Amino acid sequence: MQRVQKAQIYYPRTYRRFKEDYKNQWLFILLCVVPSLILLLAFYPQMTELLSRAVSYCLSEVIPAPLLGVQTSEYIPLLGGVSFVELPSVAPTFPFCVANLLVTCGMLWFCFSAKRKGKPLAIFFSIMLLIHLIACIYFSFAADYFPYSASAYSELYMKQQVGIWLSFTVIAGFVTGFMNNGTIPARCLTFFGIMLYSLIFGSVRYLTFLYIIYAASSLYMPVMFFSLGPFFDFLYLVFFYGVFIKYVVHRVNTGERRSVWKWF
Repeated sequence: MQRVQKAQIYYPRTYRRFKEDYKNQWLFILLCVVPSLILLLAFYPQMTELLSRAVSYCLSEVIPAPLLGVQTSEYIPLLGGVSFVELPSVAPTFPFCVANLLVTCGMLWFCFSAKRKGKPLAIFFSIMLLIHLIACIYFSFAADYFPYSASAYSELYMKQQVGIWLSFTVIAGFVTGFMNNGTIPARCLTFFGIMLYSLIFGSVRYLTFLYIIYAASSLYMPVMFFSLGPFFDFLYLVFFYGVFIKYVVHRVNTGERRSVWKWF
């Protein structure tokens, strides 16, 4: 049998890694990540107050203004507290809970049937629906014992969001900073893109969630907290990181840039 010799052999990625580039790594960390973290720690009280007042103003279009307010709660000692919107709680009625329960069961059957079973989107929606199913059962029989008000959820959301911004500054900074051979502009674009998206997304989500809690009742509070909270934030963090990695690998797999691989 005649053997065909390849002109160039591409080794499996398992047996190669990037050469170290500590100078550019630490330069990016010290000039971009550390200042961003310091600024966020210094100004998050003002950021949350501005956001809360903007959300309160928007909600005043559908909620009477006397029922709304902006309060401050302690968060990180010596650095300051977080501001959040106070609003009235709306408990769901029994028929509303039963209607949600029936719709949720039907949607669960839809997610688990046919070719949709086992697909990523079906799994994600199934998690949401199962949480909402438990909430429907709980509120149907024990709505009076639910310990969280709309204002308590608002406070918890804002503290959680500040924690997400702080943790994402560190995580996004290190995963882009210590990934070799990503150009400085690409690293900065990825890092600041993640932070800007997190800021805008977290603000719009805050307004949307508070409106849903007031307009549709506290029944949707558990699913918004457990499925569309930090869990969802890490999904878009992984997405942006994946796009950055795809760019880096494509860049170093073309032309003379292949020399940056270290074989072992």
